[in-house]
Amino acid sequence: TIGAYIHSLASTSTEGTEDVYFFTNRTVNGALGYYIERLSTYFDRDTFDKVRAEEDEAFYTDFSTKAVNTGGNVFRAAHLPNATVRVVADGTDLGDKVLDVNGDVDLGSAYTTVLMGFSYTMKLQTYKLEAGSKIGDAQIAPQRIDKILLRIYRCLGGRYGWGEEKTYPVEYKRIIGDNGTDWAKTGDFMTEFSDLSYLEDRSIFISSSDPLPFNVLMIVARGNTED
Repeated sequence: TIGAYIHSLASTSTEGTEDVYFFTNRTVNGALGYYIERLSTYFDRDTFDKVRAEEDEAFYTDFSTKAVNTGGNVFRAAHLPNATVRVVADGTDLGDKVLDVNGDVDLGSAYTTVLMGFSYTMKLQTYKLEAGSKIGDAQIAPQRIDKILLRIYRCLGGRYGWGEEKTYPVEYKRIIGDNGTDWAKTGDFMTEFSDLSYLEDRSIFISSSDPLPFNVLMIVARGNTED
């Protein structure tokens, strides 16, 4: 968890799954608090906007909660007063919102399920890639990666590239669910790079800062040591 000190943890078994709980302390807007937090369940369904009970939600923010509707379009995360949080409403990322002293925010529309928490960025960078060459190992040789394949499972969002300084969004074929929202995507995503030069430390970088599922099962790259 981000910005939290974990004092202890415990797990319980419920219907064949393990629930993991943490006893933590955090400082939110200068105020120290002690909390019992629970890891959310993993995302394993077709749409991210499906309404479920709070204990079954898959969160992609930290220190998160299912917000309470206090009337009209106002929703509350009482443990986050005056905080800037990332908001996901019925599966749609609404971006950052600033809560008031009570942890309330007016979202401007009525929603069924609203999730709030601190945003974070997931990052993964591979080691220098082995491309193979006519004379043996090419891991430390100058090479150019011209294609990568990501095998993804029920994903929305995400970025890829060959370094943190230059990434591209994963572009999915648009598939719309029954209620107008995007379905999560499963399959192989392949792309080509056309503007790469030869480098000795070439690697693949993937990241996601969206509060949406991004599950990568496999990364395959093709590297050239000569044209």
